[in-house]
Formats: sequence, C-alpha cells, structure tokens
Amino acid sequence: MVARDPASYTDPNGYVYWQDGRVYRRVHTASHLKAVLAAFGDDPRLATARVVSEDAQGLVLEHGRVAPASYPQEWPAAMLKDAATLVVEVALAAAEKGFGLADGHPWNVFFDGPTPRFLDWGSFTPADPRLLWPAQAQFNRFLFYPLHLYAAGHAELARARLADLALGVGPALALKTLPTAYRLTHPKATLGLLANRAAERLTETPRAGTAPTATGDPAMLAKLRPGYFKGILRDVAAIRLPGPTGGWAAYYAACPSMERAQEDAKLRLMEQLLARFKPATVLDLGANTGRFSLLAARAGARVTALDQDDASMALLYREAKAERLPILPLVLDLGNPTPATGWCAAQRPNALTRFASDMALFLALIHHLVFTGNHSLEQVAQLARRVARRTAVVEWVGPQDAMAKYLARTATKDFGFYTLENLVAALEAQGFAVEALAPHAPDRRLLVCSCLPS
Repeated sequence: MVARDPASYTDPNGYVYWQDGRVYRRVHTASHLKAVLAAFGDDPRLATARVVSEDAQGLVLEHGRVAPASYPQEWPAAMLKDAATLVVEVALAAAEKGFGLADGHPWNVFFDGPTPRFLDWGSFTPADPRLLWPAQAQFNRFLFYPLHLYAAGHAELARARLADLALGVGPALALKTLPTAYRLTHPKATLGLLANRAAERLTETPRAGTAPTATGDPAMLAKLRPGYFKGILRDVAAIRLPGPTGGWAAYYAACPSMERAQEDAKLRLMEQLLARFKPATVLDLGANTGRFSLLAARAGARVTALDQDDASMALLYREAKAERLPILPLVLDLGNPTPATGWCAAQRPNALTRFASDMALFLALIHHLVFTGNHSLEQVAQLARRVARRTAVVEWVGPQDAMAKYLARTATKDFGFYTLENLVAALEAQGFAVEALAPHAPDRRLLVCSCLPS
C-alpha cells in the first residue's frame, strides 16, 4: 500500500509518502540533489537518505524513520534552542558546500530521542543569487523570536504561537511582549526586531528578515554567507533560557508520601516489570524529572516522557543527552493534549495517537488526575487504553496517602467513588486484565494492566 503523508502537500518540489511501513520522498527538481547527498554523506545531523530510483519525474529517496513525531510547541525551551542551532548549522554547512537552504522553520526537525535531526533533504537548493538567506524571516518567527520570549518568561505565549504555522512570533508581537529591561539588555536583537517590523510594514508579507538584498555579485554573497550564519549561531547561543529549577522539578525531593526505602521498592518493582514485558517503547505520563523514564531507557526501551512542567522536562532532556539515552521529553498537559491539526485535522496527528506505546506508565499520577484535574476513574482507564498497546502500569495512590490528602484538601467535590475496587472495575471495563502487586508504600500499589485481545 502507498499512502501520501497528509503533512506533505505544500512543497512544490515534491512530497513524502509511505509504502509498507517505510518512508520515501519524491523530489521533482533533482539536478543538484545528488551533489547534495554526496556532499553531506552520512552527516549525523541529517536523517539518513538514499536514492532508490530515478526517472523523468526526478528522484525517490528512502528515509530512515525518526519516530515518534513531535512538534515545536511540545518541546521544552532547551530543545527548541537545539533545533534552532541545528537549522543554522545545516544552513552553514550548505553554504560552505555551495548550496542554499530554502527553509528556516522547526517543522523540518524531528528529535530522535534527545538528538535533533534535520529531515527535509528537499530544502536544499542551489545558492540564492539575491539574498544571503531567503528563509531568515521564517527562522526568526518560528525559532529566534520564540526563544527570546522563553528567555523573557513568556513560555505560554511562545507555545501558543508555535502551534500556528502561519503566524509564529512576528517582530511586532515580540517588541510588544518583551519587557523594556530585556530589550535594553539585548540591543542587537532589539535593533533586528525594529528593522524587521519596518520591513513588514512596507509589504503585505514578511520580508526575509535583515538579510541584505542583491549586491549584483553572487560570488560576494557566497563569501559572506559562512560568516553570516556563524553570526546567527552566536546570537542563538547568547540567548539565556531560564534554568531548569523550581516548580514540580523539585517534587521528589519534597514529596511527603514516600520514604527513600519505599521509592527504592517501587524502582525494583518497575525493574522487574520492564524485564518481564520487555517493551520496545514506553510512554511515561506525568514523568516529572524522569526517574522511571531513565530506568526504562536504561533497560532498552525507547521512551516518550510527558509532563506539563518545562523545568522538569528540561532536566530530563539534559540527562538524556548526557547519557545518550533514547528519551524524548515533551511538555504536554494530559488534560489538554495537542489535538489533530492542519488540513482536515489530518496534517498533524493528535498527541495520543503519536505517543501510544507498548507500555504506558501512570506512576504517582492518578491522584493528580482525579483530585486536581476532576477526572473520573473511568476517564483514567479510558486514557490508559488509548495509549497502551500492550501494558499499562497504574500506580494506585489511595485517599489516605499524604500527597492525595494534600491535593484533596480544598476540594468540595465528593470523592467517595475513589476506591481501588472502582479503579480495577474501570480498567477491566476498558479491556484490561488487572494484576495488583503488593503495596510498596502505605496506600500505594502498582496495578499491572494487560490488554486483552479485542
């Protein structure tokens, strides 16, 4: 079966399609692409690609698959900064090899665990004879300016605008949002914002940032490009993001529910379950700083870790990079996960579809979903069935647990339904066979939920 990727329809020079579970790219204008492939060889910054056929319509490349797909609004700020660095590094490498890069947005970057890869080989073009980088405005809107918003403490706005492919963060919005003190301490960025806002006022569409227009000398542009991209790299590196501290990042250090021996007992139970089920992929929901994500990755699984706290995911991202572990840490609110978006709501699949895994972990989570999120046990079981392909591990945190009491202290709702028996019944109604392990702490135990054949 051949299926065109629903996200691939705006590129005039080709498209991506799937066949028998493998991913291919058709490139129509391919006169330069063989030279690009030869020049970049096995560059690890790019997703692997090889020519599988050539005809009158161009080339067909087979890509190495990078999964699962994640999107810029889901990345912690540190990942967005690494994506920005990658895009400019690829543009610099292209310039040094005599080519151009037509795109400057983050949608061409996927994360292979904690490692960013540039996907779009079709973005390479012959060097532009008019501009240093035609994609400068695109890069600014979807990478450079959002990073400045993160640095200035406006993460919510940055995420919201990254979700919109048409808008991003324009210079007018950045100027209006960034505090005066921040703009004064970042004069170079501020001057660029003022210049770009003036340029956009002169035209109906954004111009190419502050990139110089034609000099009448393409050879001179070719000489200038490497230094130009190195300057952008310095500007990106100079953006100081908030440190990964505070909030839920300190949860384990301050958790009133579990003593160290009890946490260790829980770790041993999870080690046993990972060895027993041997999942190839694991989804860690409400991962916090990723103690169990790290455990699963060290056991050989590819892990997607989700938490709504950017600082927690930044800490996990740093550790995954340091150990080169296949962990993808993402910022996501389980009560409002990324929906399906784009044309016919099929261009970019929803988060739960993308992140479904062999094993899903609901550790130290259910009391947050019920007492803070006002979700029912049936809704928790429904979520578990949606994201677990084979097994869900749900930690029961009973109403007498210290943290459960803390979360429920201001609730006016009657939580009489919150019992272990009702949770097991809800999970069984969703098609799970439930095995309750021995308690590892007072009023806490793991439920091993195996998907029954439908």
